[in-house]
Amino acid sequence: MRKYLLSSVLVAWSAQLFAGTVTTVRLNPDIGYAVNGTTNITFTLGSTAPSGDATSDSAPAKVYVPMDGPAETAFPSEPYDEAKYFSEPGVTTLYTAADAVHTVNFPLYLNATATNFYLYAAIKDNTGATYKVAKQFSNTPFNGTTNLNQEFPVTIAAFCAQLTDCTNFATVSGTEKTYLTYFFFSTTSGLAIGSVIDPTVATGGIFFQLNMSNRVYPAASITPSISEVRSGDKRIIIAYSSNANILQPKSVRVFNYGATNPGGAQALKPIQFSYAVSGGLSTIEFPYAATGEATINNLENGITNYVSVVFLDNYKFASVVSADQLGTPKEIQELLKKNSCFLLTAGFGEDHYVISYFRHFRDAVLMNSYLGRKFVHVYYELAPKYALIIYQHEGIRAAIRGAAYSLYFIFNYIYVLFFAAILFCAFVYSRRWSKVTKVN
Repeated sequence: MRKYLLSSVLVAWSAQLFAGTVTTVRLNPDIGYAVNGTTNITFTLGSTAPSGDATSDSAPAKVYVPMDGPAETAFPSEPYDEAKYFSEPGVTTLYTAADAVHTVNFPLYLNATATNFYLYAAIKDNTGATYKVAKQFSNTPFNGTTNLNQEFPVTIAAFCAQLTDCTNFATVSGTEKTYLTYFFFSTTSGLAIGSVIDPTVATGGIFFQLNMSNRVYPAASITPSISEVRSGDKRIIIAYSSNANILQPKSVRVFNYGATNPGGAQALKPIQFSYAVSGGLSTIEFPYAATGEATINNLENGITNYVSVVFLDNYKFASVVSADQLGTPKEIQELLKKNSCFLLTAGFGEDHYVISYFRHFRDAVLMNSYLGRKFVHVYYELAPKYALIIYQHEGIRAAIRGAAYSLYFIFNYIYVLFFAAILFCAFVYSRRWSKVTKVN
């Protein structure tokens, strides 16, 4: 969904950019919408595509900047350095309000149709309604320039110097603040830093919402866990849960250590401890849910994988990492042999609670009657011949799963269905009786 939304937005931007009739600042369609940060290394920041072309302060592009916080005080028994909770590998330094070195790099497209246009960044102080100039990007004008494949860096200190409430990050944990920034052209060189500008006058620019936070999630606040790891063909399925929700949730990710056994050394610690062990985050971002399942595909059958789960917010801060569990993908032939429920195993392609239920039903019910034993005998005569054929056809597999779920529901909730049927019949009868009474 997000991919198609982003594509449509970029098409709209491109139509404006290449029209060549106005001088504009826009998001860079070549880079897409990927805002980079640079501290000790360059990494991708959390971001959200705008609902339009970001030319309005009511529909800005959004950037999420991870900030450093105070020294460890709230949870002295566990690591509380914010950088250790940042989910990108190798990031050891985050931003501060006084940081005049490290930058946020904005992907902009400059379309200067005439001469002597200068690029500026301004920021709006939340205590007032004014935008103040925070940076001029070059003393050299952009003359008739169309500028692709470039990012424009701004330090957090440059922004914070123009704000009266860009405070508390260094002293108060869990601080989160939001500001509007505006990138624009002016024909004037050397606009004073801190001077007030009006976006309705300095038109043609682009708005970003700058979100800044040092809120992290130690084990004392959120504890993720894995309740089950099931095997499938070239995949494992992980059932996870958490005792609390993160704020500004973005996704659930799986940390895969591969065949390296972390030995529990990383359990309930920040994610940078896991990077120090081995492996990395899975490429798939699963939609955020406090309880759910995550499937890791394209694994090698027969190779054990040690996995943990983490929860991420928009700032790309991760919760502590769950204790690891291991899972070993198995070839479909091995699963068929292990489960002995050929058609269901072919349909699900993994160990599954529905298969376990019907395996128990076979042993506890069918095998205790003559007709049941005959049915099981015929089943095992025929099913193995067709299991692999079924596994190769997704439509048949889906039909088998649907039928299995339906039977599972009926067998487990037959009393509920029976009671519901009685209530429905009673309701219909009462309506008819009421009509008869009114007629008489």
